[in-house]
Amino acid sequence: MEHASLPKKFKLVIAAVICLALGAFILTGFLWMRLQDVETKVAGTDSETSQIVGAVGEHLLLPEGEEPELLTVSDLSQVAGQPFFANALVGDKVLVYKQASKAVLWRPSEKKVIEVYPINLSAQ
Repeated sequence: MEHASLPKKFKLVIAAVICLALGAFILTGFLWMRLQDVETKVAGTDSETSQIVGAVGEHLLLPEGEEPELLTVSDLSQVAGQPFFANALVGDKVLVYKQASKAVLWRPSEKKVIEVYPINLSAQ
C-alpha cells in the first residue's frame, strides 16, 4: 500500500501557518520585553521622585496628598529670562505641585532648595 503524498499547495499552507505562528510568538516576546523596560523606567522615575520629595521635605513643608511632577533642568537656554530659573544649574530638579499651585527648584548636589514659586496653570 502506497501512502498518498500531500499536495504541494497544502504543504505550502502549513509552512506559511507555522512561519506566521513563529513570527507572532517572536513579536509577542519582543513587545513583552519592551513593556518590561518601560515599566522599569517608570518605577525608577517614581523612586527618584520619592527620593527627591523626601530630601526636599527635610528642608521645606511640602503639600500633602499630591504626587508632584518631577522635571530636570537640562538646558538653561530654554529657561533663560524666567525668574524662577535665575539661579538654576543643569541637573537641578523641579517639583511641580499642580493642585497646590507651587513649584520647588531643588539642587541635589548641594541638597538645597534654590527657589519656591507659586504657579498659575489655569492660563495655560
